[in-house]
Amino acid sequence: MKKQKFTKTFNLKHLDKLIKEDNSCVHLHKMKHHIALHPYHLGDLTNSVKDILNKRIGKFCSRLGGILCGYKNIKFLSEEGHICDDSSFIHIDIQADFFIFKPSIGKVIEGVVSKKSKDHVGCLVHNIFNVSLPRPKHVENWIGQTLIPNSEVKFKITYTNFKGKLPYITGEIIE
Repeated sequence: MKKQKFTKTFNLKHLDKLIKEDNSCVHLHKMKHHIALHPYHLGDLTNSVKDILNKRIGKFCSRLGGILCGYKNIKFLSEEGHICDDSSFIHIDIQADFFIFKPSIGKVIEGVVSKKSKDHVGCLVHNIFNVSLPRPKHVENWIGQTLIPNSEVKFKITYTNFKGKLPYITGEIIE
C-alpha cells in the first residue's frame, strides 16, 4: 500500500481576509527569496518554483520569520541562475507576496476547540495549527471546563517552539 502525503493548503481568498484581522497572526510580506533548483526543474521554472514553495507550506522558515501559509505574485529577479562551485543546484532569486503565520508570545488569538480533558484543551487555529491550552496550576474553576468541542476560544499565546517538525504553541484561555 502506497503511503499518501497530506498537503497543507490555504485558500488565498481566506488568507487575504486573515491579513486584515488584527488577531490572526497572519501577515503578508513582499520579499525576495532564494531557491536552489535541481537541473530537472529547468524544464518548467514557474511550476518548479511553485512545487518547491508548496512543499514548504505549513513549515517554519527562518528566512521568512514564520510559518509559510501561501504565496502569490511570483516574479523572477533574474533571467539566469547561478551554479556555485561543483554543486548541481541552480540558484535563483524570486520575489513574491508571502502569507506568513507569526504567532508571538503575548498575542491574543482565536481557535476552535478540538479536544478537551479535565486538565487540557486542544484547539486548532486557522483549521491547521494545533495549540495546547493547559489548565493553570492551583486553579479551581477553570474556564476550560466549560468549553465544548467546535466552540471558539480566545487565548493568549504563552510559548512557541518552531524547532521541531511541527510548530509547538501553548496558550492561556482568556475569560
